[in-house]
Amino acid sequence: MAAVLFEPVFSAGGVFWPPPGYLERLEATARRWGALLIANEVTTGAGRTGRWHAYQHSSITPDVVALGKGIGNGLPVAATVVKAEVEETVYRAGLVHVQSHQSDPLSGFAVAEVVRLVRELGLLERNVGLGEELKAKLERVARETGAIRDVRGQGLMAAFAPVGDGQRFHAELTRQGVVTCYRPAYGTVQLMPAYTLTSAEIDRFVSVLTSVAASAATWR
Repeated sequence: MAAVLFEPVFSAGGVFWPPPGYLERLEATARRWGALLIANEVTTGAGRTGRWHAYQHSSITPDVVALGKGIGNGLPVAATVVKAEVEETVYRAGLVHVQSHQSDPLSGFAVAEVVRLVRELGLLERNVGLGEELKAKLERVARETGAIRDVRGQGLMAAFAPVGDGQRFHAELTRQGVVTCYRPAYGTVQLMPAYTLTSAEIDRFVSVLTSVAASAATWR
C-alpha cells in the first residue's frame, strides 16, 4: 500500500507552516488514491505547538502518527500510533516489527508521566499563551530594529530570520548566553524552549536579542 508521509510543520526545514487548507488537500489526495496518511510529529508532538499534535491545528485525521523527543522529556523514546483498522491489517498480513527495546517498561513509564504532567499542569494552554507572548515580542524587535524579519511561530515553536550575517548573529546570541538553533540553509534561527519557560526568561532573551540586533547594524 502507498502512503503519504508529511510534517505538519517543516521543523528542521526552517520552521515553516503550510498555507491554510494545504493539509486538508493533502489528505483528500491520499484518500482519493487509497494511500495511508502518516504524520511525522517527532518534533511537533506532545504539545510543542499548543496542541497535542500539530496536525490538530487543521481538520485532518492521519492514519498513523510518529512520535518521539518530547514524549520522553529527554529520554530517548519513540512511538507509532495507528488507527485500529491499520493495526488489524498489519497483523493479518504478518508484518510484525520487533526490536530490542520494544514495549520497554521504563520508556513506557516515562511517556505516561510526561502525558500526566502536561495534562495536570495545563501545559498545552500555557504553551499557547507563552507562545503568543514570545511571538509578539519578537515582532516588536523586528519593527524596532529592522535586524530580524519573517517572525513566525505557534505555541513554543518559533523562528525568525536575521538580516545580514546570520552566522555571526547566532554566534553573538550564544556568546551572550542564549542557546538557539541556526539553520544556515534557511537563514533561520529556531526557538524551541522548554515548556517550563517563564515570562521573565522571555524578557531576558528579548533583551539579549535587542542588544545583538542593535550591534548587527554595524556589521553591514
